[in-house]
Parts: sequence; structure tokens; C-alpha cells
Amino acid sequence: MKHITITIEDEVARWAESATAKTDTSVSDFMRQLLERRMREDAEYEAAERRFMSVRPYPLGDGKTGLPAREALYDREILR
Repeated sequence: MKHITITIEDEVARWAESATAKTDTSVSDFMRQLLERRMREDAEYEAAERRFMSVRPYPLGDGKTGLPAREALYDREILR
């Protein structure tokens, strides 16, 4: 396990100590959990992006007829 040192404002340190005291954890554990969660979220986002980008694009129409005009899409009773 690697040890690191961070520098934070006094107000942030007081808040962190107060917040972690309520959950009976240390600031070190709090930061470890926060960083691990962020790392997982980043990995999940990157995996989702890779899945999305792996899907080949497909045409929206049949290639024979044009797409509807913007006015045709938005000129509907429900949107008035």
C-alpha cells in the first residue's frame, strides 16, 4: 500500500474530521473510499464509452426517401 500526503485548507480538514467522526472512520479511510469510488466510476464510464463506440452507425432512413423536415416533426398537436 502506498502512503501519500495531501495539503488541504484548514476548513476542509475540520469538515473532514467532523464528517468522519460521525461514521467512526478516519480521514484516511474516507479519502481511500472516495478515490476508489472515483476510480471505479471512471472505469465504468470508459467501458460504457467503448461499448457505445463499438456499435457501427446505421442510416436513419431507408436511403430512398429523405428524412422528415424539422417542421413535420415538431408540428404536432401534442407539442402545441
